[in-house]
Amino acid sequence: MPKFKDFNFKLAVIQELMYSKNLLQPAFDVKAFVGPEKWQKIDHAKHPSKAVPGVKKFFKDLEISQELLDQVELIDQNYHKAYHQVTPYWDGEGDEFNITSTEDVKLLPNLKKVILLYDGEQKMVSEFQAKGIEARYL
Repeated sequence: MPKFKDFNFKLAVIQELMYSKNLLQPAFDVKAFVGPEKWQKIDHAKHPSKAVPGVKKFFKDLEISQELLDQVELIDQNYHKAYHQVTPYWDGEGDEFNITSTEDVKLLPNLKKVILLYDGEQKMVSEFQAKGIEARYL
């Protein structure tokens, strides 16, 4: 199975395959993963940007076939259900989901376009463009 170097890149691919195209199934649901009793005990107001334990590991360990990776033509980091599985009350601020490398592009031979979260260094768009991929920030 292909291995990703950048977790946030992989998470963006999971978003496309699992939640946008419904090709990677079953779709992960954080509330079912945690269980209803434990979910009710989590103080989300106190820790709005805290990842739910075990969810990152689930996504890091998730295997994605090359056949599915070949179907990814777009990565769009605008509203992601995958991010809200990891951190259910993430407010869109911060850089915890920024893609920081284009190395994993080699796993997606049909990738044509990326729409990225803004990165403070403003370097990722030009790095994707240098690889022949249309890129812009949200």
